[in-house]
This record gives sequence, C-alpha cells and structure tokens, in this order.
Amino acid sequence: MSKYFRLALGLWVTPDFSAVMAGRAAPPRVNHDKVDFGALRALLQKTFHYGPPVDILVPNDTVDQVTAHGRMGMIPGVRAAATEELKACRDFGRSMLDMAGSAVDGVIDVRASWMAKHGEPVRDRRHAPPPSLVPFVVVAADFEDAQIWHASARPLFGLKALNPMAAAVGDVQSFDGGRLPAGLAEGLGVIFGCEFETSHSLLDRLSMDQPPAGYGMDREGAPRGGRR
Repeated sequence: MSKYFRLALGLWVTPDFSAVMAGRAAPPRVNHDKVDFGALRALLQKTFHYGPPVDILVPNDTVDQVTAHGRMGMIPGVRAAATEELKACRDFGRSMLDMAGSAVDGVIDVRASWMAKHGEPVRDRRHAPPPSLVPFVVVAADFEDAQIWHASARPLFGLKALNPMAAAVGDVQSFDGGRLPAGLAEGLGVIFGCEFETSHSLLDRLSMDQPPAGYGMDREGAPRGGRR
C-alpha cells in the first residue's frame, strides 16, 4: 500500500493586459530559465496552508496564454483541441504527475516532456507569454487527506465549502470560478514579472494517483462504471 497520494492541480489565472491595451507597456514575456520555481513552491505552500499537512511540488514550466487559448479555440486560424480533456490541459497534469518522483528540491523537470504540448509559436520557453495555467502536485498522506486538502482551498477563492468526499467520487471535478487571492496574485506577479487579475480564477484537478478501490474513479478523476 502506498504511503502517500498525489493530486495534480492546475491554477488558472488571467494575466492583466490593461497596461498593454492602453499602450503603456509591451506584452510581457517570461524566461522560464530564470523563473525562481523554488519561490513559486514556497508561495503555494504559504497560500494553501489549510487542511491536512501536504507537500507541494512544482514543475519548471507553465502553460502559457497562447497554448491555453489555442487549445480552447480562442485564436483565429488555430484549431481548438479535439477533446475537452486537451482543452483543460489535463495531459500536462498527467505528464507532471508521472515525473513527480524525480523532483529535486520540490521542482519537477518537465521541460522536455512538455515541449511538444506547447503551441507551435511559443516553444521557446525563454521568451514565452505569461502563464494562464500554473500546475503543481499535492502529496498527501492518503486519498482522503488529498480530497480534504483540495476542498479546504475553496474558501481562499471566496467559494463555499463542500463535502470533500462528494468531490472525491466525481460529483465535483473542479472549483466553480472564484477570485484569485490578492496575496497570491501579487506573489505570482513578482515571480513571473507580470501582473495578474484577481477577478477570476479556477483550481482544477488535472490528474491524480489511482484512488483506492471503491471510489469508482480513474486517475484523471472521471467516474468509472455507475458510481458517482
């Protein structure tokens, strides 16, 4: 029996382009070779401090705005991803989770694994658009602790608490849209060198370890069989 349970999550954020639209600034770019991912890990650990104790691992990359918008069909001339799973970037989460065991100082080297997943124009991660999705891995003592931790994060986004086991059996795949906490938005701005809006955010479950028998879900969190 495993002594831990891992949950791959994705924090959806919105870069603030108000200064760009007003002509006061150039579109921001992120050099992922220079991002302090250790600081990102510390920021997430500081922000998500409710619920059972967990460890947080971060990848050394993000899903940039162009990749995310292209998959959603929001860029003219770029075909939307073929499935809802790909639109939600859950393949990034599965890959990150598969490599989590190789993390060094809490940072997972996903750069080579993710390269082909990024949109064609933005595969140079030294000059990428700002992130729309910040993925990370939560390592909990067991499946129940992982679900309780996930549910405990909802109030941080201004959302009502829910029964964590309802989410665990597939009734709730992800959070409804909430607000990005101001402190988290500020911290992300320092780390990535651009501002982020606080008006909307989403914490989505991208993937997870295989749940214990009886919970009726696959590792992506989708219900199996008739149990829901």
